[in-house]
Amino acid sequence: MNLDTARKILKYFGIINIVLGVLTLLLGIAGVAVGGAAADTAASNTEASVNSMTVIGAGSVLIFAAVLGCVDGILSVLASKNNKYGLAAMIFAIFNICTALYNIFTALSKGGSVVSPVCNLVTALLLCYCANMVRIEYNSKKQ
Repeated sequence: MNLDTARKILKYFGIINIVLGVLTLLLGIAGVAVGGAAADTAASNTEASVNSMTVIGAGSVLIFAAVLGCVDGILSVLASKNNKYGLAAMIFAIFNICTALYNIFTALSKGGSVVSPVCNLVTALLLCYCANMVRIEYNSKKQ
């Protein structure tokens, strides 16, 4: 794979990550809003209150994941245009590899499907490889 192909992959996957991050952000905000509304109406019912707090917690985690996804996408797009962002994009890709591996092991231990985590792992490995190529190009020009 040459450097131009790596830049295109970083750009396209970065845009996809930004779009998915925004959609996840909207889903997380909706989860927090629904959980908050349910908490208001279920103040006297303990079980409903616990369920609404679980929805708020899940929405908060989705918001955090969305922000990380957007930052990852932005760094990938920046790395496709400017070599100096290659290291930051690679670090985020390594973080995504770790979370994908965790999701695979979690899915295997609970008997769930591993299709989505494996796709995430393959995508993160590809982004890490492309970001590393951009980083190496930046370091070779710097010397």
